Amino acid sequence: MHITHVIRGQEFISSMPNFLALYEALGFDMTPSNERVTVGGATPASEEIKDFSEEGVDRLAGPAPSDLRENSGIIFDDGSGERLTLPVFAHMPHIMNEQGNKKLGKRDGAKDVLDYIRDGYLPEALMSFIATLGWNDGTEQEIFTKQELIEKFSLNRIQRSGARFDEKRLLWMNGHFIRELSLEELYDRVEFFWPEAAKKAPESYRKQVLALAQDRLKTFRDLPGLTGFFFEEPARDDSLFATNKQLKKLSPDETSHLLEIVKTKFESLETWTPESIQDCLNQLLEITGQKPGILFSLIRIVTTWAPFSPQLDDTLALLGKETTLRRLANY
Repeated sequence: MHITHVIRGQEFISSMPNFLALYEALGFDMTPSNERVTVGGATPASEEIKDFSEEGVDRLAGPAPSDLRENSGIIFDDGSGERLTLPVFAHMPHIMNEQGNKKLGKRDGAKDVLDYIRDGYLPEALMSFIATLGWNDGTEQEIFTKQELIEKFSLNRIQRSGARFDEKRLLWMNGHFIRELSLEELYDRVEFFWPEAAKKAPESYRKQVLALAQDRLKTFRDLPGLTGFFFEEPARDDSLFATNKQLKKLSPDETSHLLEIVKTKFESLETWTPESIQDCLNQLLEITGQKPGILFSLIRIVTTWAPFSPQLDDTLALLGKETTLRRLANY
């Protein structure tokens, strides 16, 4: 069978006697795991697999398929008569809902792994998250790469109680793995998540936009909301003023007056770079006497009509001077 370990849920414990009887009927070696050795005299099957690479698993998996006797459930080692060793069985505790009071189910929002992939989660983030549900390596490390899991994972450190499925932790972990990607790799992975208007933009411009958005992405589905205003005129959304605790204190006249000052100052800029824009923004704070939370939020909302955006100077620089001035004037 080429199986060293059978790892399944704790609900299958009650059926274990049936499985053992079936293995025995098929001619498996039923010697207690701490006494038996795999066919070929390799590592004891009861030992933890520390090498999960293809070569490492093959080393523990017993004879190759060519050693199988035709139409038989028994494996022989070149006529020696040694039988295939019983796999090591492990039964895992349940994954619990976010409250930790019952087994995770569809009513709690449980989804298929492929659903998470379609929702913009990275496979490596899902692997790290699932591996650390009820397991740790004895340190405070929370995020593991595939290679680190290969080197460190051990059944001995799996807890006996169920692990709580914390989707916020998964979201945080996914954001971490997104930030670790190179720009080229990230660009390849977000191909199907761009807003429709972005598909008409040059690749070089999309990469510039993506570089700004990368640190704020938690899933790839965040991409349209974070970048849509770079590719098309955003729809006005006055609720962004109403929900901003500081901006809603400004009267319409005060808002218009501030924006006129900003527009005039921006028009005077000879160079349009993140550095020159930031210098201009600092000067505007002195001219208007406003706090950054008010002035910068006002400029960001009027130029993007988005609840959040990348850093303001970078955002305005990439939008371009003409687009920035037009959107300020259109308020």
